Amino acid sequence: MTDQDRTDPRTVQEALLDVDYAVVLWGLHMRFWRRARALVTVFLVAGSSFAVVSWAQQDPKMASIAALLLVLFSAFNFAVSPADRQAEARERHRTYAELRSQLPVDATLEQVDAALRKAAITDPPAIESLRYIAYNDNLLSKGYPTHVVRGFYWPRALRLA
Repeated sequence: MTDQDRTDPRTVQEALLDVDYAVVLWGLHMRFWRRARALVTVFLVAGSSFAVVSWAQQDPKMASIAALLLVLFSAFNFAVSPADRQAEARERHRTYAELRSQLPVDATLEQVDAALRKAAITDPPAIESLRYIAYNDNLLSKGYPTHVVRGFYWPRALRLA
C-alpha cells in the first residue's frame, strides 16, 4: 500500500515520526562517516609505516605496493572526504533535532510539514541503505514493530558500521 492508495489523511503523528526519522537518519550518517574517516586514517598510517619499513629493508617491490596503496587511500580520502561528510551529517542531525525540540506541542500538520520542507531544502543525498535502517529504528523506538520493513544483508551490514 502506497501513500496514493490511502484514503485517510496524513496525521500530525506521522509528520512528527518523519521529523524523528530525519534525526535518526542523519545520526546514522554521522556515525557511518566517522567510522569511515577512522578506517581511512588507520589505513593511511599503516600504509605509510609499511612503506617506510619496506624501504628501510630495501625491498623495492613491497615499498612500491605500500606506496600504491597509500596513494589510493589518499585519493579516496581526498575525493570522498569522510571528515567533511561527517560534519555535514552532524549539521543536518543538529538541524532536525532542533526542529523537533522547537515544534510546539499543539503543532498542526501544516506547521510540521512546512518546517520539514524548509529543513530538507539543504539535505545532501543520503545513503539509501541507511534510510531503511533509520526507518526501522525510528518505528521500533516509537513502538510500531509491525510496520518495520524487512531488511536485506547490506542494510544489516551497514548497521554494524
